[in-house]
Amino acid sequence: MGRAYETLIENLQSHGYKVQHRGKDRARAQCPAHGGDDMNLSIAVGDQGVLTKCHSYDCPAEDIAVAVGMKLTDLFDEGGRAVYDYGNGHRVTRKRSREGKQVIQSGHPGSVTQLYRHPLSEPLESPSGHVVLVEGEKCVDAALRLGEKCVTTWPGGAGNADKVDLTPISGQKIVIIADNDEQGHKAARTLIHRLEGLSEVIGVWHVPGEFGDKTSVDDLWTSGGSLTDMVALTLVDIEGDESDDEPEPSRGLALTQLSTVHTRQPRFLWDGLLPLGCLTLAGGRGGCGKSSFMLWMAGLITKGLLKGDLFGQPTPVLYVSHEDSLAEVVGPRCDANGVDREMFYQLGVRSKELDGVTVPRLPEDMPLIRRAIEQTGAKVVIIDPITSTIGGDNDKMADVRAVLDPLNQLGGEMGVSILAIAHFRKGAGAMSDLISGSHAYRDASRCVLLFAKDEETSTTVATIEKSNYGVSGQSFEFRMDIVDQLTDEGSHAKVGKIVYEGQTMRDVGEVVSREGSDRGPNLGDEILSFVESFHGGAVRTEAVIQEFKDSKAPAVRAALSRLGKRGKISSPAYGVWQMVRPADRPVDVHAPVEEV
Repeated sequence: MGRAYETLIENLQSHGYKVQHRGKDRARAQCPAHGGDDMNLSIAVGDQGVLTKCHSYDCPAEDIAVAVGMKLTDLFDEGGRAVYDYGNGHRVTRKRSREGKQVIQSGHPGSVTQLYRHPLSEPLESPSGHVVLVEGEKCVDAALRLGEKCVTTWPGGAGNADKVDLTPISGQKIVIIADNDEQGHKAARTLIHRLEGLSEVIGVWHVPGEFGDKTSVDDLWTSGGSLTDMVALTLVDIEGDESDDEPEPSRGLALTQLSTVHTRQPRFLWDGLLPLGCLTLAGGRGGCGKSSFMLWMAGLITKGLLKGDLFGQPTPVLYVSHEDSLAEVVGPRCDANGVDREMFYQLGVRSKELDGVTVPRLPEDMPLIRRAIEQTGAKVVIIDPITSTIGGDNDKMADVRAVLDPLNQLGGEMGVSILAIAHFRKGAGAMSDLISGSHAYRDASRCVLLFAKDEETSTTVATIEKSNYGVSGQSFEFRMDIVDQLTDEGSHAKVGKIVYEGQTMRDVGEVVSREGSDRGPNLGDEILSFVESFHGGAVRTEAVIQEFKDSKAPAVRAALSRLGKRGKISSPAYGVWQMVRPADRPVDVHAPVEEV
C-alpha cells in the first residue's frame, strides 16, 4: 500500500520540486502543473492510490502526473484502477480520466445494496462504541487513517443512501460524516430518517469550507487536517438546505437501462408456488382457514423449514391484524402451528389521534412498515385482511392500486413477501371475480392464491389462480383440526391446527361451483366421467362436443383445457383426450417440508 504515493514523491524530487513531509503518509510540495514557489500541493496516501489537491488553482491530477513524467493511471497502486469488494460478487471499480471518475459496478445485487467493509475497519458490531457512515470508499479509508476505528459506506453515492440495507448496524451508535454540499447533506437527512428506531445517531459532521469547495473527509486527510477540524451539523442545519429549493414535482421520468440490470431466476418463498419479494393475495370466504393457514406457514418460516429460497434460514415474520386478540386468539393459534415466538412480531402503529395502537393506514404508513422490516430483518409480512389498511375506497381501482403498488415495490426492494388476505363476496361466478372490492386487487397482485372449503370432506382446497413467476392452476389441500392449546396461564384454548395433505386434482373453482347447489355434477365432472368411460382409450374433442351439445362448444373446450391443466386428463395428440393413469400423475413436489 502507498506505492503510487512513494513514486509521486520520488518523481517530484527528481524533477527539482520541493517536498515537505507532514507526518506519516502525507506531504506538501510545489505543484508541478502550474509552477511557482508556493507549497500548496497536498499529497496523501489514499485507498489503493495517491490523493492530490492543488490549493492554488485546483490543477487536475492528470496535469500533476504528466508534469513529473507519470500517467494518470500511475496514481493508482495497481493496474490504473481501484477495486472495492462489497461481498457476494458485488464489486465497484473506479478509474480516473481527465473528464472525471469512471465507476463500473459488477455483480450488482439489485435494488437493495449492502454496506462496504474495508479490510482495516473493525466489525460493524463496533467494540469502539460507534460506527461511522461516510459517503464513498475513499472517505472510508481517509476516516480510518484519521483515527476512526469502524467506518463504512454504501455504493452509488449520495443519491443511493435510501437503497442500502442498514440492518447490520441495528442497535449501534452512529456518527455520520457528510460531504459538505447539498447532495451530501441530503444523503445525511435520508440516513437520519432511515436510522430512526433502528440505531441512535449521536452526531452529524462535515468538513468546513476552508479545506476547499464541496469538501469530504478524504479532502480533510489529504490537506493535512484532523478529525477535530470538522464542524458539527444539526438536523435543522441540513433540513434547512431544502427550504429555499423549488418543490420537487410529485412525478418524474424514470429510465432504467437494461444493461445496468443484474438478471436472476425468480425466487420463491414456497418453492414453485408463492414468490419471494412481491405481493401475494390470498382470498376466500370466512371460515375456510386461510388465516390459520398463514400462521401455519409462519411456523415453518420462523424455523427455516418452508421449502424455498429461505429454507434453512429461520426468518422473522411481521403480522398485521386488528380482527383478533394477540393474547387470546393469535398467540394460541401460533403456538398450535409451531411458530417461534421470538421470530414473530405484531406490527401496529401508535396513533395520537386514537390514543392507542392501530393497524397501519396505507399508503400513508409505508415508511413505518419499511422501518419495521429493517429493524426486525423480517422477510414476510402477513396483512389480515388487506382491506383493513386501505385508506381510500375498497371498490375504487385508484385507491386500491395506491396501496398495492407501493407494497409490491417495497417487496421487490427489500426481498420481502407480502401475504395479503382478502375475502370473497357473496354469490357465484368466476374465481377471480369473487374477491371483494375492485378488480385492482387481482390485477396488482403478482400471485393470487384462492381458498375454498369443501364441506363434504371438511378439507380446504387452495389454488394458484394467478402467478407471474410460477405455474398457475396448481392446487393443494389441507384440513384444520380443532385442538386444545395450553396457554401461558395454564388454561386451554380451542384453536385450529393446520394439517397439510398435499397436492390435489381438485381446484377452488370446482368447490365453489358446488356451494349451495343441488344441481349435481358440473360440466367438468360430466366430461371427466365421459372420458373415463373409454377405459383408458382416447376420445376426440369433436366427440365430446357432440356428447354435450346442450352446452356451447367453447364452454366444452374450456372445460377440457381446465381438466388437462389440473392433470386429470392428458392430450397425447392434438384434439385427442384420455384419462391420466395413476402412475403418470406427478408427485407432490411442493410439499412444504422435506420428508424424513
